[in-house]
Amino acid sequence: MRQKGFSLVELLIVVAIIAIIVAIAVPNLLTSRQAAQSAAASGDLRTINSAEIAYAAGAGNGSFGDFAALGGTAAATNNYLPKGFANAATTYSRSGYTGAFAIANNNSTYTVVCAPSSGITNSALSYFTDESGTIRWSNSGNATVNSTPIGVQ
Repeated sequence: MRQKGFSLVELLIVVAIIAIIVAIAVPNLLTSRQAAQSAAASGDLRTINSAEIAYAAGAGNGSFGDFAALGGTAAATNNYLPKGFANAATTYSRSGYTGAFAIANNNSTYTVVCAPSSGITNSALSYFTDESGTIRWSNSGNATVNSTPIGVQ
């Protein structure tokens, strides 16, 4: 009597084919994930710049504010940033990036540095913005005011 089912060789072939497909797909998935996180980080800086402009024109009376003043922390009352955007008045962590906010000169200037968290590969970009609204990037260390603006090669 003949048994129905798959032989061991057939099962090994199927497993090998699946392993080859996974080996091809995983690097592309990781690259896509890193690109999405990078886009989210630069988008966060655009959001911060817009919030700062709106705050300075309104409640700030010409001065910039930290994340708490902009409404990005849990205890905030303003709505310039989404609630929970930041975990403190000067730091935030979103989409695999950690941002550090600094305000100076009697609230007339600010800077935000957004660097990849430890879980992202070393080739990830870091970002920088200030009151000029220009977002700059660097692929070697933290971006600064002297780094290349987005859109410039």
